[in-house]
Amino acid sequence: MPTLIRDRHAVRGAELEDLNHTYRELKGQPDHPGFTNRAAAEVQVTMAIMAAEDAAGHRGVAKGAQPVAATAQELAGNPYQPGTMSHRLHQEVTQQQPITPRAKAAAEPSARRVVIRCVRATFAGTSNPQPNSVRNSVLKFIQAAPQATCTVAALEEHFQQPVRGYLQKLIEKGHLTIVEEPQQ
Repeated sequence: MPTLIRDRHAVRGAELEDLNHTYRELKGQPDHPGFTNRAAAEVQVTMAIMAAEDAAGHRGVAKGAQPVAATAQELAGNPYQPGTMSHRLHQEVTQQQPITPRAKAAAEPSARRVVIRCVRATFAGTSNPQPNSVRNSVLKFIQAAPQATCTVAALEEHFQQPVRGYLQKLIEKGHLTIVEEPQQ
């Protein structure tokens, strides 16, 4: 029967069969095919022993004592002393059902993008554009236009700059509405 190695320093002189057995036990992988290369086996088993020592150390050791490598099966149980509140809480938590994520809501189809071609003044609105701003000048120009309606092309020709950003903000604040077709 193979020997379980719990000391890193004993890895060098161990048989390959013992190294494979130790790796399987410490990692909890009984179906591991085993190592054929001795150097690789020594490195992997040494790392597995260090990880097992660390895991055992996190479970608690006496003051001044060094943790001893524990197998995956030894680490699988409840780490707390029976009768303590920690032991009882650990059991309750392990018996709880896992939390299932909530189903994601179906994404709503995005609204079709509306291209602004013509706008009409409402002579209402919820904002007060600055008196000397370009946005206020655009609003005053549209309000002074015949039937308070103006095309974007006419606005851009008059102001010699893009005005869609100003129009979008004025529409958002209720000063303008989008007109489908310009009136002649």
